[in-house]
Amino acid sequence: MSGRIHVVAVIVVAATVGVSCPLASAQHLSDPAAAKAADTCQKAILKAGGAFAARKLARLDRCVDGLFTCVQTKPGDLACRGKAASRCTTALAAITQEEIRFIDTVAAKCGVVAPTDLLAITGLADDRLSTECADTFATPLTDALDVGACLARQHECRIEQLFDVEAPRSRELLDVAGLTLAPTTCLVDHAGTGADVGATDLGKTVTRCAAAVKKAGRALATARLRGLAGCVQHLFTCVQRKQEDPACLGKAAGACTRLLAATDGVAAKLAPAIDKRCAAAAVAFSTLGADTGLNLAALAGECAALGVPTLASIPDYETCVLRQHVCQAESLLRFEAPRAPDLLSAAGFTLSTGCPTPTATVTTVVTPTPTSTPSASPTGTASASPTASATVTASASATATVTVTASPTATPTPTASLTLTPTPTDTPTLTATATPTDTATITATPTPTATLTPTPTLTDTPTPTDTPTPTDTPTPTATATPHPDYRGQAVACYDFESGALTTDSCGANTLTTNTGVTATAVGAQWGSFAGSFVAASSQYLSATDAEVPSLDISGASQSATYACWTRHATVGVFQAIMVKGSDSDRSIYFANYDDGKYGVEIRDAGNTTITLAKADTAAIIGQDYHVAFTYDGAEICLYVNAANALAGGTCVGNVGGINDSAGNFYVGASEDVFGVQKDFFDGTLDECAVFAAALTDAQICDICRFGIDGQHADRAADCNNCSGM
Repeated sequence: MSGRIHVVAVIVVAATVGVSCPLASAQHLSDPAAAKAADTCQKAILKAGGAFAARKLARLDRCVDGLFTCVQTKPGDLACRGKAASRCTTALAAITQEEIRFIDTVAAKCGVVAPTDLLAITGLADDRLSTECADTFATPLTDALDVGACLARQHECRIEQLFDVEAPRSRELLDVAGLTLAPTTCLVDHAGTGADVGATDLGKTVTRCAAAVKKAGRALATARLRGLAGCVQHLFTCVQRKQEDPACLGKAAGACTRLLAATDGVAAKLAPAIDKRCAAAAVAFSTLGADTGLNLAALAGECAALGVPTLASIPDYETCVLRQHVCQAESLLRFEAPRAPDLLSAAGFTLSTGCPTPTATVTTVVTPTPTSTPSASPTGTASASPTASATVTASASATATVTVTASPTATPTPTASLTLTPTPTDTPTLTATATPTDTATITATPTPTATLTPTPTLTDTPTPTDTPTPTDTPTPTATATPHPDYRGQAVACYDFESGALTTDSCGANTLTTNTGVTATAVGAQWGSFAGSFVAASSQYLSATDAEVPSLDISGASQSATYACWTRHATVGVFQAIMVKGSDSDRSIYFANYDDGKYGVEIRDAGNTTITLAKADTAAIIGQDYHVAFTYDGAEICLYVNAANALAGGTCVGNVGGINDSAGNFYVGASEDVFGVQKDFFDGTLDECAVFAAALTDAQICDICRFGIDGQHADRAADCNNCSGM
């Protein structure tokens, strides 16, 4: 099968809306209050599940891309591998925290739903998942916390299986880097050796191809899941809460048609995006198929099960990726909304056929012995989740030693399939000491053998049982990083220090154009200098899309954060802070508007609608402001000095995604449709950062108060006395 296989719409839209009539009599909860609670729960699950999928894929990409780049372009460079391994440690620890947030959200939003309603076919029908949750993911379902835990474990596995088709060498690269994964991981060991293609120039070409595959794959998977989730939520709301509204079903069917058509549009872009970097004209398929390239040959069996009998060309591979990603997105949806197939079918829509039955390693976990009586209605709390910090030290053999320290909390901690386990052979000492010590892990549970974290259970604050508390462990008086360091999570950081104005201190996204921007002590925040931009002289920094490919985070991850310290020399004229793309294809436009107010514009995935989030008050000349915005796939939140700058502290909804712009990246200017620069910033910028994920309020606060690396004196007064991590 060497020819191009045309993409066929996987979601088939019924020809008439009249088929939605069966929904009018669909089963629902008779109590209006219970129906409302179920609807709120279902909406929260769909939103949290989609966000977790997007963020985990983005973090996996960041980790594996760094390791792969070192292997192919800097073979034998231990420093490169050590740095990449360190970033992987940070990324994988962040995934664990995202999983905790996922479980906490489900527990909080669904804890008010009676367990019988959660499991009933008239409610969320989670009982349909009971056997699989118990047998495959070791989580019997009894309440909302169990539902959250099973959802998280299922999502872990399916997302890893999805990612494995984008990057078959993932498990191999992590192993070679010395990052030991939990035995429950669903990343496949394809028996690679960590070898490179043998030529640096060819290695760079293969690396660009690998990045293009992951980017296009993530865009497809997240768009498909988001479209399906939006459709199902419309239908579920009609069934549960608007049985008496005959117009609701028609509107829901119309919304489904639009949402699913949009996802088919994203699917159609998959092959062209991969062709751009991976076609035969760029690199031979035999190179990509080899275990020294992308090791695509290892996917032959999985692709055959998806109806691609031979894997002999990039078109074959593109078809395999398309089908596998659609199947995995639907598998995620099936857990997020067990009633989805019925609701879609009754409304005239059908899911894809021909998806292989997913397989997963049975999760083996160590369940802590309860030390107190579980509460009747447990609710997860994100703020109480343990925050794991991990460091990697590269040895002469490029093996990373992982040390993880976690603080005890009352929130059950999930078992993350990508949780790093320590490489030393000594078992971490279990204590019940509330103060951090020099021991590896502080917890009151038996020593886990499969992962670093126990299965979520309904327990109060852990109480020491048989393990004595050490008395000779010194209490540390200081730590190297007193507050969270977010550099490992950032895609790019621009500190504007003298002699390094264009340098990305967090990654490799160097700005290649400088039209006269200089370093100045005026407006400097944490370092000695800030970047001085003079609008009258048309000064700006920029890089082409090809030079900074990892800044194309919009359509790929469907989430983003931009942050920067600003000081204006003038206001009243439109001034760009950071912009991705031009007027014709931009994805993100972060600026100070002509009324002096900060704002951000995001163009949707169809490159048609622009959503604007704007502050209420204007900036004052000569005053320092920390400005940031976050987008999590559903809402744009704008911050000035770590406070939500919108009226009432609300955010602006935007469910259309972000345009995956292929335009250039600018700091201090923008670009019109003819490629001419405009909207020049007038003043100073400092400590600008870009993230491929939506940071939380607390994280924005931390960066404002202590700097992105957490090393600086507290500036609470400048940051509205916000409360960080």
